[in-house]
Amino acid sequence: GLIDSALAQPQSSFDGNYVHEDIFHMAAAYGFHLCLNHPFFDGNKRTSLIAMYIFLYVNGYQIVADKRSLYAIVMDLANGKVTKDELREYLKHNSIKRKT
Repeated sequence: GLIDSALAQPQSSFDGNYVHEDIFHMAAAYGFHLCLNHPFFDGNKRTSLIAMYIFLYVNGYQIVADKRSLYAIVMDLANGKVTKDELREYLKHNSIKRKT
């Protein structure tokens, strides 16, 4: 269904190479597709934010943007004002390599 489709997006490949070229693009794919596919009756924006956060965290990064900024980017995403590439850039500029 819709959730399977959204969760498969970051792992999409063509000719043996990932379509999403870096960790931030993969995280953005989770956020973008979970938010816009509306796989749940409620909580799609929250789920997309949590998925991006956890994906980056387990891959050695931490989102450091403030709550207001995160709220704004997710609302803009839900309202079609942010592309997947713009979300990628946001994540890239608002994340740091975490100490393991």
